[in-house]
Amino acid sequence: MFYLFSMMFSALWYFILTVLNLFWIWMIVDCFKQDPARENVKLLWLLAVILGWWPGALLYYYVRRKPRVTREQMQLAEPVEYRQIR
Repeated sequence: MFYLFSMMFSALWYFILTVLNLFWIWMIVDCFKQDPARENVKLLWLLAVILGWWPGALLYYYVRRKPRVTREQMQLAEPVEYRQIR
């Protein structure tokens, strides 16, 4: 019985680590490709995400990526006539 519980716990732990690693890689790629910041700021964020592993990735997600995506979605939601006047 203990062996079965141990195997289930191990499988769950490996699944969680896999998801965290995929999220970490996604944030590294997003920071490298999409972040519109100056090069020095982008380099600092890349270092924070790489060296901070998933806590650094979570910090980047909530501080940089989420506001940027929200801003882009709001710009896309503007009426076409208003965007053409600018």
